[in-house]
Amino acid sequence: MGKRTKPFRKMNTKELTAATREFDQEFIADTFLPLDEESKKRHARAKRKRGRPLRGKGAKVVSVTVERSILDQADAFARKHHPPAPPWSKWVYGW
Repeated sequence: MGKRTKPFRKMNTKELTAATREFDQEFIADTFLPLDEESKKRHARAKRKRGRPLRGKGAKVVSVTVERSILDQADAFARKHHPPAPPWSKWVYGW
């Protein structure tokens, strides 16, 4: 496959069919070459699991039990002293 002139998402049906014709044959993966060093690094980075950044010795999940009344007080304090989350945070962070 040569250098594409435009991304797949901007191609019409005819252009997309022509651009992906080589992948219609069976066992196309057998014709692929090994990844070069830069591609290996990009693949490893994409494959890496998401999570908290590793700082110091890392993090450990700890389960803590808190009395409901204390938790209610902490929530009330947070609502009073901290601004509300922006409206888009619900979609970005799932809050």
